[in-house]
Amino acid sequence: MSNHNFVYIHIGLGKTSTTHLQDNIFPKVKNKNLIYNHKIFYEMANLIKLIDCNKIAFDNIEVKIFKEKIDKFLKKNLQKRILFSKESLTSCGYGLKNANNRLFLLHYFVPSAKIILFFREHKSWIISNYRQSIQQGNFQS
Repeated sequence: MSNHNFVYIHIGLGKTSTTHLQDNIFPKVKNKNLIYNHKIFYEMANLIKLIDCNKIAFDNIEVKIFKEKIDKFLKKNLQKRILFSKESLTSCGYGLKNANNRLFLLHYFVPSAKIILFFREHKSWIISNYRQSIQQGNFQS
């Protein structure tokens, strides 16, 4: 019997087929021992965003309470494979702003997680992000 979790977190960069994976690949994995995108991980992502945006401090009691909650969840699901996919774990908007802070927090909450990260050829990735920013009305000069 294993004494650790098999947690995989896809932190996908935007514009690297993340939505396609989330909509068409990950949900179709058929395995009774797989937990995909459990709500506790959305709570974690929201908490990471709040800490990263300085809305709450890392030493806030909410952080400690959530850490205990996620530890309990992981302990309860030792024999499960857990997969969570959320691109906001690497970035806020375009690029990799504060990625180090977010990765530190991710490691704090789920230290056993294996990170899945897809890349795209850099020139086409930059062009794709630029085009999306224009489509969304975020004009560049």
